Amino acid sequence: MLLKSYFQNRIQMVRIKDGSPVNVESKWGFVKRGISQGSILGPLFFLLYISDLPQVTNYLNSKVSSKTILLADYARLIVNN
Repeated sequence: MLLKSYFQNRIQMVRIKDGSPVNVESKWGFVKRGISQGSILGPLFFLLYISDLPQVTNYLNSKVSSKTILLADYARLIVNN
């Protein structure tokens, strides 16, 4: 139940503060995908999400030359033709 509530019925808006007296804000909108930025559980969910990435890249390496780079919350797949 706790995890379900973590992923459902989330809303967000964007506020831009550039030092001027007028701030720009978007409308509130529902978040359909992803993890809330700055959340405590975000890094854990990222690790769970990419946990099978090595198996995928091993399969790719049998087809084409590729390299995976993982750093904190960043993943990049480089494929050479």
